[in-house]
Amino acid sequence: MSEKRCNTCGSTHYEERRITDLYSHQGKYLIVPNTPVEICTDCGTTYYSAPVLKAIEQQFFAI
Repeated sequence: MSEKRCNTCGSTHYEERRITDLYSHQGKYLIVPNTPVEICTDCGTTYYSAPVLKAIEQQFFAI
């Protein structure tokens, strides 16, 4: 199985973190604290898993 690579720099170095995310859609915003992400340790590109993105969108549209 091949290693996961960063789409920006090609690195295989990632770090799991929890961040405060700012989700925006059509000029409206939602602050989502404690969001689990993976961050490329070489260039800083942030990656969200599909379930995390879906949960953020559900929170946003529930408001």
